[in-house]
Amino acid sequence: MVVILKKHILQNDDPDVISSFSDLKTWVEESLDIFRDELLRILYPLFVHIYLDLIATHKIEISKEFFKRFKKDFESERQQRKVELSVLESISDVLHLRENNIACNYRSHKYRLAVGKYAFTLFLAYLEDHNLTQFLKIVSHYFDIDVYTGTRKSTDDEGISGVVEIGEDTALDLNTYLVDKTAADTVLTGEKYKFDPLQTFVHKNVKGMDKEEKYNKPNVPIGPTIPNANIKKMQELLKRVSVSKNHLPSICCYTVHNSDEKLCCAEINEECTMIALGYQDSYIEIISLKGDLRKLKTSTELGKGEDSSSKKNAKKDTIENIYDMDLNESVIFKNKNQGEDLFANTEYDFDITNKNAKSKFAGNQSTESFENYSKKLDFDDQSARKTEIDKFENTLDENPINNSEINLNTSSSTKKHEIDYNLEHIYGKQKPEKKEKQKDPTAHLYESIGPSTKLIGHSGPIYCLKFFKGNKFLLSCSQDCTVRLWSLELFTCIAIYKAHVFPIWSIDVSADNWYFASGGLDKQAHIWSVIGSKPERLIVSALSDVTVVKFHPNGNYIFTGSNDNKIRMHSVQDGSIKRIFNGHTEGITCLEVSSCGKFLLSGGKDKLVILWDIAASKLLNKFTGNERSVYSVAFCWFGNIIASVGADCSVRIWDRTDSKGVPVSTFFTRNTPLIAIRFGFRNIISVVGPFL
Repeated sequence: MVVILKKHILQNDDPDVISSFSDLKTWVEESLDIFRDELLRILYPLFVHIYLDLIATHKIEISKEFFKRFKKDFESERQQRKVELSVLESISDVLHLRENNIACNYRSHKYRLAVGKYAFTLFLAYLEDHNLTQFLKIVSHYFDIDVYTGTRKSTDDEGISGVVEIGEDTALDLNTYLVDKTAADTVLTGEKYKFDPLQTFVHKNVKGMDKEEKYNKPNVPIGPTIPNANIKKMQELLKRVSVSKNHLPSICCYTVHNSDEKLCCAEINEECTMIALGYQDSYIEIISLKGDLRKLKTSTELGKGEDSSSKKNAKKDTIENIYDMDLNESVIFKNKNQGEDLFANTEYDFDITNKNAKSKFAGNQSTESFENYSKKLDFDDQSARKTEIDKFENTLDENPINNSEINLNTSSSTKKHEIDYNLEHIYGKQKPEKKEKQKDPTAHLYESIGPSTKLIGHSGPIYCLKFFKGNKFLLSCSQDCTVRLWSLELFTCIAIYKAHVFPIWSIDVSADNWYFASGGLDKQAHIWSVIGSKPERLIVSALSDVTVVKFHPNGNYIFTGSNDNKIRMHSVQDGSIKRIFNGHTEGITCLEVSSCGKFLLSGGKDKLVILWDIAASKLLNKFTGNERSVYSVAFCWFGNIIASVGADCSVRIWDRTDSKGVPVSTFFTRNTPLIAIRFGFRNIISVVGPFL
């Protein structure tokens, strides 16, 4: 619905509108009891229109003074009016009148009101006697007064007539599923997950999934799915801890030292295993919270590694075969190159008949058997034993053994003592236990680069970072007006996106890893495809810079928060505005959508955390207690607990069903303002911030 404002602007003939309205208010309050209640109901809409007229005539300072003077007189009447007044107070420019939905409703529709005949006659007589022509014009243009005689009419229909909030006449598709179709089919039909609790969990979460509607969007193509990441997510959610106001979550706090107050932003991945830090010096630092980072080897490195690794594996297999053999058996190892026995068994010793190998173990005593030489070693000398092991392994390097040429002869049973004796001599009295580990088939493709690394490419401070699901990619935005896509396997920049002409404040990635959004100082929000070079959608609705963008979990909608104190919900398919959320009195700093897709959580510079009903664009609760700006907010998984962090160096936890909006608990850091928070899949909170 497009709202067109009336061009009629009332001229304020009275030089002192504040005193005129104050006198009118005093007259109404001192009138007879039978008229007072009806006359008081006229004052609120009249107050709103006078305020809007002052702004429309560019009398901003007078309008602010007028609003501040009489605001408290109307706040206590109704909760709805209190919300309206907080929204109207954010208007500070003529252009805001066209964007503010409450102002548009008041200026485009008449205020319906039922007033008794005698009370209304007295009201008009007062305005005429005091020459308040501007007040009379407002009543004439913007009021729909039903004058009655006799019994007082009901006030249930009092208010603006014919009002339809922006987007409220359009139904929203807020259906959200924790698992995509591909991952769900894999779990439900896979033999591997048969009788696994994961099947039951997935079955409950995909119940009612409309495949045709969910996976065939006409205007927005769906990207490739990531079933492995989704299955792992489900497995972790099965291990979650239930949290409530009586059972609060655990908190892991990560403090960044020696940042010299140059840390601009931070992001924690979904699994809470990695942290990305953006600095004012235009570089990004990736930190692993679980082991070392792994970098994919280049093709050259992989080619070199094959030769050395094959030789190393042959040596390792040979040593393991010695330990795996039955000591009642005699063993003959043949050297493939020289065609002779590497180890020859005699009746009483374990000789090395290969001359090269013999010289390695016995120095220049080529005729001395390995057994006789080994008896000369001190059994308690661990360093000598280690040296001998190294010599033995080096010999295997120079004389590789083909395992297929190991001949076992079970006819001899007299060599157990001698073979056991020599193996103990080299490796100690206890054989190492063979541990069976599940090997990663791709481990040889990667190399360890330590617990952290830096990504360099931007030419300005980093303002926002986002991990892709699966942790294969990272997105960053900067003051240099670009968005960069980084590979977390190669740790290098693989794409640069340019469209903004001013610094970019915020970015977010859709649930399918196919789209991402950016918002910046140019008052615009762009929706991109990862494989495209230009924006797919351009959203221009904010009256100030777009400070935060957030995708809905089902990918159909995107939320934008702005310094004009409003949150807007747009359709990804056509970019149209579906809902507007008014409640903050200062700029929006963070947004988060619940996993069910029905609730929105917002934080701002006004120190407030607000919970919204998305479908009704209704403010459900305000959570107070923060002493400074809120930087990040989060929902728990399958519970009523929400949390926030901010510049006051604290983590505050609330129960979202508590109408009082008081924190359940508060945890303070010593001197670390926290800039990012995330509930892990197991409902453990992770927070990060710089030590100042």
